[in-house]
Amino acid sequence: MELKPDFSFRPVPAITTPLTFVLPATDSNLGPLRQLPGTWTGTGFNVIWRPNSTPGQDRFLELNLTTETLQFQEISGPIPNRGLVQPDINMFGVTYLQQISDTNNKAGLHIEPGIWATVPVTSNPLEGPTVVRMASIPHGTTILCQGTALAVPGGPRISPADITPFTIGNAAKKVPFGESNLANPALFRSPPADIVGITQAMVDNPNSVLSSAIAGQNITQTIVLLITSDPTAPVVGDGLANTAFLQGTPSAGPNAQTAQVTAIFWIETVQDPVTGSSILQLQYTQTVLLNFNGLSWPHITVGTLQRARNPAQPTISTGDGGDAVRRLQRALRRTGNLAIAVNGIFDAPVEAAVEQFQTASGLKADSIVGPLTWAALPDGGPMPTLQLGSTGAAVTSLQTVLTNGAPGQWATAPQAITGTFGPDTQASVQALQTWGGVPVDGIVGDATWSVSMQAAGATLESKVGLNFVAS
Repeated sequence: MELKPDFSFRPVPAITTPLTFVLPATDSNLGPLRQLPGTWTGTGFNVIWRPNSTPGQDRFLELNLTTETLQFQEISGPIPNRGLVQPDINMFGVTYLQQISDTNNKAGLHIEPGIWATVPVTSNPLEGPTVVRMASIPHGTTILCQGTALAVPGGPRISPADITPFTIGNAAKKVPFGESNLANPALFRSPPADIVGITQAMVDNPNSVLSSAIAGQNITQTIVLLITSDPTAPVVGDGLANTAFLQGTPSAGPNAQTAQVTAIFWIETVQDPVTGSSILQLQYTQTVLLNFNGLSWPHITVGTLQRARNPAQPTISTGDGGDAVRRLQRALRRTGNLAIAVNGIFDAPVEAAVEQFQTASGLKADSIVGPLTWAALPDGGPMPTLQLGSTGAAVTSLQTVLTNGAPGQWATAPQAITGTFGPDTQASVQALQTWGGVPVDGIVGDATWSVSMQAAGATLESKVGLNFVAS
């Protein structure tokens, strides 16, 4: 699922409705979705009560440890939505493809193509800024889930999840079944060979898998996306559609009608306690209610994934040059090796630094940077180039660092923290460049981001925030 490089939405005529987000200002029209583009991989847990047609047994409890890949690609250009009773709006979004397999038996479980998008404030209906997920499930359901986004300091708040079925329309009237007790032998549950590694605690509360995955991590910020298919809350634009097979007939009832989808996604910034560098982590919990035989049966899926930090990079070694080498050099610097210059030349110092990193990471120390070394390194993507006219959160953070560090160091502050790179910010950058011994051009690129801030392992980019790295 890949968009053509030259594909871009271009509303004709143009739509000028401004974007508004509840979150702090960003450099991207994607707002709370801006960190999603890229490839994410990880593991999780899946629980589903499947309908069963054996006489006298209406259910089968399937349990899966999961391996997952989730790919996002930004959609170029504004997605126009034309209005009749209110002015037109633009949405901005990403396509995605989710693939989930069983870790134990390697069977494919789920594939889901879809779109996430940001929606600006609307007057009809009267709604604040929202996010929306639109997806097609090959088992026979399409979903449209809409909701809200917020940013919180620290890590996520993860509430327990319960797999116990309940009477349709009455969540308080729970109907437990013996298959959920792993101590009970059960013909209508995944066989023992397929549930290796699954514990009773996981079955009792699938969200405990998420809590265990982040135990001991230093999560500095979390973007929370809360969405539902319920067309009454929190916003009115939601819904589901099922195939005829899933819906069944009014007289016999459904085979397994998807009645509701609720999900929470957490985009987490995790800080390495040694290097101070940050990685991005995506966690989610999703509950799908399947209605059949008078009950709502929870289907709960959870996952913890990390964004591939250096995807699709070539194998490089001594004598190579170019962008891949610059990416390597940035990554090495982010391990704390500030002696490496970002110049695009794979020379002897880079070779030695690679071997040192490979040894420390338990890899073969051959100074060849292949898939395993790339995967172990920090993200070597570039920080944004900031110059006159730049705006957004990266500029705001830069101005804060320049203001705090000017006294006793480069002396010239940007005068105000505005989020706009103007002449005063340019003058402060030039003073920093002189102080840091790099070319003085007033543009914050690789050389300036690499300036040491005279603190252990600290550089301008780490002070401003490696969450601004473009993977």
